[in-house]
Amino acid sequence: MGAQHSVEPTGKHWSFLRKDGGDLYIVTRWWDPEERKRRESRAKITPKEAAETSAYLKRRRKLEALSTEIPCFNPDCNRHIRTTPSQKRDFLISFKLKYDKAVLPCCSRECREKLLALLS
Repeated sequence: MGAQHSVEPTGKHWSFLRKDGGDLYIVTRWWDPEERKRRESRAKITPKEAAETSAYLKRRRKLEALSTEIPCFNPDCNRHIRTTPSQKRDFLISFKLKYDKAVLPCCSRECREKLLALLS
């Protein structure tokens, strides 16, 4: 099995359950851009924790399937905003048709302020 890393995942990461030699583990993988390789950490869990974690991961995947991502409209930012399809429709179509204004969603107040400064 891979080495244990103390580095915490940042950005996009994914988790899953693994059985290794009779022990149960929750494994978290993520991409480390500094070292340009995939990283992995794992923690031993009990069967009860495994059942709870499995149920949580299933719910999370179901919610992710019901949501979509739109990019932050600040051109200097690479982050995404998770929304529902109806919110996305409102941002990109409904507000324009209803108020004749375009909505440019940003991931944070700082990004919004930078975008407004670029537009003025």
